[in-house]
Amino acid sequence: MKPTMRFWCAITVLLAILLSLVSCGDVKEERFGAVDLTWAIGAVLPEAEDYFPSLPEGDSVSFAEEIPYAGVQSGENEILLLYKPSRGRRREITVKLTLIRDVQPPVIHGVRDIAAYVGEGVAYRTGITLTDNCGGTVTLNVDSSAVDTSREGVYPVFYEAIDLAGNRAYVESYVHVYLERITAELLYSKIDPIIAELGLIGLSKVEQARRIYQFVHTDAHITYVDTSDKTDWMREAYFCLLNRRGDCFSYFALSKAFFERLGIENLDVQRTKGFTEDTHFWSMINVAEAGERGARWYHYDATRLRDVSYSGCLLTDSQVDAFSRLRQNFYLYDRTGYPATATEILTPRPDLE
Repeated sequence: MKPTMRFWCAITVLLAILLSLVSCGDVKEERFGAVDLTWAIGAVLPEAEDYFPSLPEGDSVSFAEEIPYAGVQSGENEILLLYKPSRGRRREITVKLTLIRDVQPPVIHGVRDIAAYVGEGVAYRTGITLTDNCGGTVTLNVDSSAVDTSREGVYPVFYEAIDLAGNRAYVESYVHVYLERITAELLYSKIDPIIAELGLIGLSKVEQARRIYQFVHTDAHITYVDTSDKTDWMREAYFCLLNRRGDCFSYFALSKAFFERLGIENLDVQRTKGFTEDTHFWSMINVAEAGERGARWYHYDATRLRDVSYSGCLLTDSQVDAFSRLRQNFYLYDRTGYPATATEILTPRPDLE
């Protein structure tokens, strides 16, 4: 039986669809990791390599036209690149370059107070990253001329970031230069007698956490003040215990000292900056016992909070979320990398139901 005209029409349509799908796939693959860029008007325009954040080894890219930026103007422009893979044929790739009048300064991330000791060097740039609304290199300048690492004291450090359009951002921090390093051995020499006094050895982790909370929050009589040295949790735990005063970081650090000494798995949590005037520190702890299947994480916050009479010991995600609705963004934090808590309520909070 010979194929009918309808059969051949159906085959033709099917082939057209398949070719269309293959063609669409090829278009996506031909970018080879190329990105579109936003650039500042007046800045030196990007090189061909700038359109490829991660160019595979052996591959190369160049402009397909002798004068690639002829006729570019404010707004969106199409730029033609010639991509040369180490193997395979050359491909032409079209990318977009958006030119804007850039008046937005770059952002400096990761600036914090630094702990150092007399006679040691200081790594001022460690952990510092820069972002900008436009592409291109952002320059970071660090003015540490006021720091004297030969003498104990607190010294200012100034960070300046400059983008290609000349916009500048400034952040100030401090270097705390100390004579004495607070070691784990020195800290635990203060912690161990309290562990014995509280009878913590042999208790379940839940009961250990509750007794630690009672001591740090109440029985140690730590007066709340509005500041602390946040450069070194061991140092802050030691001096919080010695001086009996501190802020949220102090309560966090002293609690962490007990967790570390007793082998209670713990994570450091900090409120996301920019949503409130100040920040906040607390812990997440795993209270699962040996032999239990899986972890049992809970929030732990021994900070003495005004107008809060209920415990901050062993709270679930739903409880801290409810608190953040009562006191806006109080426990707002980036949950990337943090586990979800267990759902069982260990500390009833009538205000958070």
